Amino acid sequence: MQSCGKTTVGAGVKFMYMVSASSKRLHIIAAKTTGIAEKNIIQQENGILDLHRNAVYCGNGDRNNKLPHIKFEGKLIYVLGYDNKDKWENVLGSQFGCVYIDEINTADIDFVREISTRNDYLLATLNPDDPSLPVYREFVNRSRPCARYAADVPEEILRELTEEPVPGWRYWFFSFRDNLSLTEADIQRKMDAAPKGTKLYKNKILGLRGRATGLVFDLQQRHIITAAQAAEHRFLYYSIGCDTSYSRQSHDRLTFEAVGITADKKCILLLEETHNNRDKTNPFAPSDVIPLLNRFAEQVKSRYGFARTIYIDSADAGTIQEAPKPKAAKAKAHAEGISAEHAVEVAPPATKDNVGYSSEKIGGKSLTSENSGGIIREQERMQSSSDYAVPKNLTESREFRSKFDSMDSDKRVQRQYYQVAKEMLRHRSGTNGEDLYFYNTRTKKWYRSITGTPDYTEEIRRALQESEKGDIVSFYNHPLGMPPSAGDLNAALKNGYKKGYTIGHDGSVFEYTSPIYIIDEAVYNKRISLHLEKGDSEFQAQINALRDLQEFYKFSFKEMKPYG
Repeated sequence: MQSCGKTTVGAGVKFMYMVSASSKRLHIIAAKTTGIAEKNIIQQENGILDLHRNAVYCGNGDRNNKLPHIKFEGKLIYVLGYDNKDKWENVLGSQFGCVYIDEINTADIDFVREISTRNDYLLATLNPDDPSLPVYREFVNRSRPCARYAADVPEEILRELTEEPVPGWRYWFFSFRDNLSLTEADIQRKMDAAPKGTKLYKNKILGLRGRATGLVFDLQQRHIITAAQAAEHRFLYYSIGCDTSYSRQSHDRLTFEAVGITADKKCILLLEETHNNRDKTNPFAPSDVIPLLNRFAEQVKSRYGFARTIYIDSADAGTIQEAPKPKAAKAKAHAEGISAEHAVEVAPPATKDNVGYSSEKIGGKSLTSENSGGIIREQERMQSSSDYAVPKNLTESREFRSKFDSMDSDKRVQRQYYQVAKEMLRHRSGTNGEDLYFYNTRTKKWYRSITGTPDYTEEIRRALQESEKGDIVSFYNHPLGMPPSAGDLNAALKNGYKKGYTIGHDGSVFEYTSPIYIIDEAVYNKRISLHLEKGDSEFQAQINALRDLQEFYKFSFKEMKPYG
């Protein structure tokens, strides 16, 4: 008897039936790689070619279609690997009839989101996986089993199908007994092969979701470094963990650990401190923990750097409640808030020099990069100056004009970018106000704010509402010609820019892209301070700080050169 599991039933029968019935010409089969699609879906026994003898597979494409595809009843089924973003992005500019996704739990979630809006019919298979994956929340858990087959679905999975259901979305549960090629002896042999209690047994035998938990570290000598060796690393971020253990059967124990994240993506345990009440009459109280934790944080600060975040054991509700209380009494380090993960945010002391980053204020509330729900606005990191004048004839020079030649392949768009820059510099010459322009590359519309204040106007807010991620190119002037600041980069991430440009009153032009996550302002300012201490100018210190951070945060920036 031949194999007839969920792939055969799903891809070979149901999907191909829907392709045959579809009025559209283009369809998609997607797997992790095209090789996996060939082996498991197309060419396997009882695969598509075996079941549909009129189907022709062009694994290397053909003269008209360079991508692998199946020709079937006058229709074209592209075969994609969702591991190759460049290729699937090239294909997904069209609308498709039917889409089949193999092992959707392992697929690039961006691919799944994109393809889900571009088809009339979608069928996906999956093996049980980590239930916290976004594919469950956004897709799988929005489906429901047919009433006739609901009893086949394990109760544990039924309890997880809690998202708002979408009419017509069906969930099918396949077990070993749905594969008619397996005998009872075959099934028992498979069940005996997986150790009970393991993730393998839960996922593959019981068909239940789950993830592996717990890590075992093999602490070898080569993984241990000295304090002097640790000091040689360039750290970008510090954080502290607090673990508490209260028990009637044993002594209470507190453990504090400080780690640093380096520019080359290493996590190093820098400092550890433990407390035990075995020599004390009274047990630890939550109010005892916070003073000890603050003292530990001060040690980390003095020896290494400021720990932006302290994580407290989520099971210790008492200590978590105590954490915010020192806010009024502790000026040097105070608890700023507790997130869902029970992270206590420790705010840095105010800078004493005249260099700083101004956060946006909306309705009297300051919105900085740590407020993930707010807008992050561009702001030049500046020192005070009385000279913001744009040199005469600068914007008319061929040298300045040529800096815009490589910003877009369309010369008309180049000219628009140049005209906007000219207008900003004309309007702001001699002032330290900043104008902001947005260009939506999809709709070809311009938006602007020329108030010179840190606030976003209604027009700018509308631009953000009307745009999709990657639509906007931003332009704004930097009166002192400084490079992009951390605030600029964070705004690019938060607002989904394609890229941004700063236009200096001295004629300097910088291009930048967004980081992959919010840049910590304290880290950015500290890197600048270190370079200033080495004798760099403010301009060069900012450049070097960006260079220090760009690999870790995955952004790019460059100064646009004339005639380049």
